[in-house]
Order: sequence, then C-alpha cells, then structure tokens
Amino acid sequence: MDEFDSLFAQGHALVEEQIWEKAIEKLEKAAKLDDSYSELWFDLAYAYESINYIRKAIQSYEKALKIEPDNIRILNNLANCYRKIDEFSKAEDCYNKIFEINPDSIIGWFSRSEMLKRKGDLEGAINGAKHTLELAEEKQEAYFLAASHYNLACYMTLNGKKELAKKHLQQAIDINPNLEQNARQDPDLQALNYFA
Repeated sequence: MDEFDSLFAQGHALVEEQIWEKAIEKLEKAAKLDDSYSELWFDLAYAYESINYIRKAIQSYEKALKIEPDNIRILNNLANCYRKIDEFSKAEDCYNKIFEINPDSIIGWFSRSEMLKRKGDLEGAINGAKHTLELAEEKQEAYFLAASHYNLACYMTLNGKKELAKKHLQQAIDINPNLEQNARQDPDLQALNYFA
C-alpha cells in the first residue's frame, strides 16, 4: 500500500469513527498526493461539515462534484451546506440537478422540503414532504416514511394545521418510537401540545 492509499484509508476510517480533526489532517495530506478521487473529497467535506466548517465543506464537495458531476449524494450534501448558510438559490440549483438525474430522488425531495421550511415557504415544504412521503411509501423506505411524517407534523404545526400535524406525528412515532424523544424537545412542535 502506497502513502496515498494509507493516508486515505486512515482518513476514511477516522471519518467512520467521527474523529473529525484527525480525519481532516489525514485526508488533506492524501489530497496533496493525489486529488483525483471524489470519495476523498467527499470524506473531507463531510468531516468539515461535521465540525461546522461549512465554507470548507462546500469547497471540498465542489471538488468531488467536478470528478463525479452526477453523484446525487454529493449534490445533496452540497445543497445541505448551502442551506445551512442560507444560500437558497445555490441549494435550489443542486436540487434541480438531482431531479434532472432522478426525478424521484427521495433524499432530494426530503432535503429540499427542509430547505423550503428554513426559507420560510411552509406550503412548499409541506408539498415537498408529502411528495417525499408518497415516494417513501412506494419504495417502502421506513426511515423516510417516519421522517416525512415527522416533518409534516412540524410544518403543519407551524402552519396552524394542528389536527393534521397530530396525525402525522402519531404515524411518525408508530413507525419509529425513538422520534418521541425528539418531538418532546422540538420547538417546531411546542404549539401542538401533543404530550400535554
């Protein structure tokens, strides 16, 4: 195994272990030896994003995207970084590219609805979450079923549709009981008084 392979393998393992600073150190050294691997840039971006160095994460995701321009996972993570710094038009560009590649991308629709909520477009967020829910039901994706019901509960609570919100929250908890703890602390659900 050459030096690049060793550094990349160590960096990847450190990302898996969530030891972010050491992962960044190894991956940056590996990138100086060979910068042609999208997975290296993805891991580096993910590590930066995990310690909230969003601009550095964006730079690394963009380098990964130059190598693999149609990679939905890279596009989605890049969009999420743009969303975190309120650069909504750049995030929307990423989501549009995702939907060009796969109009039924569950992760794309899910993340886009979260962006629309952050942007203040509750109707758009609700519609996006409903579409995500339809896709999750069709593909039997339990994680996205629960998460979509949960997000719909949040969005509908914020939009004053409390009865529908309660139904969605109950469905989310029925699918994933661990969501109850989140719901008890989620400021978006406080007005629902679900657990009172």
